[in-house]
Amino acid sequence: NVVIHLIHIVSEQAELNAFESVIVVGLQLLGNVCVDFRIGQDKVWTLLYPNLLCNLLCAQSAAITEACHMILHNCTVRQPDKMMLVCTNEQLVDALWSGILTDHSYQEWELFLLEHVITGGYIHILYPILEVDHNQLHLVLLDCVLEKLGNDSSFCTEPLQPKEDTPPSQLSTGDVMFLAERLQYSLSSVTGNAVGHVESCKSIKRLLQLINMLSVQSNDLKLLQQMPGLLESAVGFLQVLCIQDGTIDSARNVANLRDSSAPEILHSSNSPLYGLKRDLIRLLGNLCYKHRKCQDKMRHLGAVTIILNQLNIDNTNPYIQQWSVWAIRNICDGNEENQEIIKALENRGMADKEASLAGLKLEVGDDGKLRAKR
Repeated sequence: NVVIHLIHIVSEQAELNAFESVIVVGLQLLGNVCVDFRIGQDKVWTLLYPNLLCNLLCAQSAAITEACHMILHNCTVRQPDKMMLVCTNEQLVDALWSGILTDHSYQEWELFLLEHVITGGYIHILYPILEVDHNQLHLVLLDCVLEKLGNDSSFCTEPLQPKEDTPPSQLSTGDVMFLAERLQYSLSSVTGNAVGHVESCKSIKRLLQLINMLSVQSNDLKLLQQMPGLLESAVGFLQVLCIQDGTIDSARNVANLRDSSAPEILHSSNSPLYGLKRDLIRLLGNLCYKHRKCQDKMRHLGAVTIILNQLNIDNTNPYIQQWSVWAIRNICDGNEENQEIIKALENRGMADKEASLAGLKLEVGDDGKLRAKR
């Protein structure tokens, strides 16, 4: 009580930085008292939360802020009720999480708090609050989750087959379901031209990467496969993108095509639209892995031929061919109806428009091999 009373008096001084060392020492003492000591945790929490903590976090002092982070971590270990308050109190969210997620240096206690949110099952609590009027900090939180899970280059050429013996992910079931539902909602909200939904695509891109990472885990994949709306929304958004680039009805080599009238954002590797088709196909392929209902749903939605049309070269979607092959494999595995769709395809000749522009003529020899001639 004496230490907290002293900190309270000093924190009200106009020249707070002049008493920085006194405040830091006092906070460090309180943080140490809280370690594995429930009575100490409760007492410190009662006296500091929320006003004094928020005032100290806004003190513009890195040392004071770090000491507050230590107290918050030590007070919330194995105390979900307190951690819930840390994630929901609007005043504390502004003072704490806005500072942590804006500062990308991430000091020791900041990392501990972030790990607590990510692995403790609080993503579904904090994310919606950050999504509303917090300068897109929800995107930074998704980046932190990606980093925690090991990140995803998304340029892997070899699809990863889900395995029964894979360890569970570090996310809680509630958080996995929340992220999947958030992705489903975001995908469904995009209609018409995706270029007009750039802000939505920023979160879609990150959520897709996360869900694709989770879908490699057998337990998480089973959860995702029980969400028919996720597959339907992914197919719907894939259709939007394919209509946009002209691959909805036929395969098309778009490696070097560049419509001068199209916005630059369609071609930049930094664009939130970059790689979205590939990541959608990856998700659809994983959802169909040994799952008859998802396989049949793909057929009913007309998505089999759409994915077949993506077996081309596309600089804005690296390795889309490989992921399309993986998806077709999973869609047709043990599903004769889907296999019949491919068997029924007719040979309509070669789509050699781009070859002719390059001065080449494509021919199929008697041996069935493709040859290019000038």
